[in-house]
Amino acid sequence: MITPVSGLDAGERTRITVRHTSDPVAAEGRDGGWVRTADGLAMANQADAAHLVFPCNDHPSDKAFFTFRVTAPHGHTAVANGLPIHVDRTGAAATTWTYRTRHPMATELAQVSIGRSTVLHGTGPQGLPLRDVVPTAHREQLEPWLAKTPDQIAWMEDKVGRYPFETYGLLMADVSTGFALETQTLSLFERELFTDPAHPAWYVESIMVHELAHQWFGNSVSPSTWSDLWLSEAHATWYEALYAQEKAGRSLEARMKAAYEASDRWRAEGGPPAAPKAPRPGQKISIFRPVVYDGSALVLYALREEIGRTAFDRLERRWATRYRDGAASTADFVRLASDTAGRDLTGFLNAWLHDAKTPPMPGHPDWKSTERAPEKSTAHRFTGHRPAAPASQPTERSGPATHRPDVSREQTR
Repeated sequence: MITPVSGLDAGERTRITVRHTSDPVAAEGRDGGWVRTADGLAMANQADAAHLVFPCNDHPSDKAFFTFRVTAPHGHTAVANGLPIHVDRTGAAATTWTYRTRHPMATELAQVSIGRSTVLHGTGPQGLPLRDVVPTAHREQLEPWLAKTPDQIAWMEDKVGRYPFETYGLLMADVSTGFALETQTLSLFERELFTDPAHPAWYVESIMVHELAHQWFGNSVSPSTWSDLWLSEAHATWYEALYAQEKAGRSLEARMKAAYEASDRWRAEGGPPAAPKAPRPGQKISIFRPVVYDGSALVLYALREEIGRTAFDRLERRWATRYRDGAASTADFVRLASDTAGRDLTGFLNAWLHDAKTPPMPGHPDWKSTERAPEKSTAHRFTGHRPAAPASQPTERSGPATHRPDVSREQTR
């Protein structure tokens, strides 16, 4: 908070410059901010770690336009959110890159990467500029995955409307973080997600779609409060699962039934989707629990069963359009859902979003939920806030398990 010595008149323009240093070495071991890659740096600011990198009001509802000017030694490439504006190579030992966003952005979605990288350019649906960043040494191995992005964008546009930003691409970083992250216009992924032969192709693509879907849900339409986080992760998980069903035959209903079976347990551990329990002190990242992923996608499934697919699909498009470039709340979603369905859904959605116990699933009266973990399952551990590794591979921060048939899970935010 900055208070001017003398007051500012309404409409008066002013510029405030804050000089700030953030040491990537000192940041090691923290939950977010700068992360060290094999050849440089990247950012992972979710949930509220951006203030470790630059001064800001670190809340997803307070969005702004960003201009980045990044100076790096020759031999390194700097990339950031938005579009390139200028490159200055006049210095003797360094180059300065300037990038600017055309849409407002939350602080947690900022991205700056510096490394020995290759920037690849392409074109997506309706002439959308695509920009991908890969470690130069691994370009040949990674490039085939990048060719999948245009069709994935077209698939999402068919579901919810035109892509909301000026560009899109993947930042495939040579780093071990345990997660993927939907940084605006340039989603962050671990290189090994694409090179580990243990990951089936359909699974990798569904994770790509999870982060892509966030560009609409979470980035363009940001949560008004942290309790509204379910709106972001439910939708990204929903389209991840729907894509896996349509492209690889992975049953959405089976996944939702498994989530229903675990739902009461997730609610007991983390609270209902829209009324989460408080995070651990000093660790806002701990609000990323199972209940905000499949546990919240289950709410969308219940809503679709209740109002029908036509109304549900119309709601999704209206949501992404009405609140584009802004922030929206759970109450906003309930109101829009009711308006779209032509009837009051307040009671129905409030039970799904706020009750300690999972309500009956419309159309599936035989589905049951339990607070007890099953004695035998193909469960996968959660680390931090997303499933990351098979149960046979212990992780540093393991938590409650969820059923994920036949596949290990990459953390996705």
